Amino acid sequence: MPPLPMEKVHRPRLSGATRVAVVCAHEHGICQDEVEWVVQNPLAVGSSRSSGCPVAVGRTPAGRLLIVVYEHIDHVTVYPVTAYEIEDA
Repeated sequence: MPPLPMEKVHRPRLSGATRVAVVCAHEHGICQDEVEWVVQNPLAVGSSRSSGCPVAVGRTPAGRLLIVVYEHIDHVTVYPVTAYEIEDA
């Protein structure tokens, strides 16, 4: 399924207005708005050890701590691969 651009985001790490694609994270109980928030407002960024894809870690406005693994499609679009909640350390 190709990424579906979303027009409302800006992430300082990416140039221009960032668009986040729809993610199928419902099996983890995570909604699209939460994924977008974490990608746009990460507390930390890194790379997945298994896939090498970029990873954003962040807290949602509701206080959930999430990890979002995604792919860069172009300089303004990211495609979430997976997202899941983690326990606070």
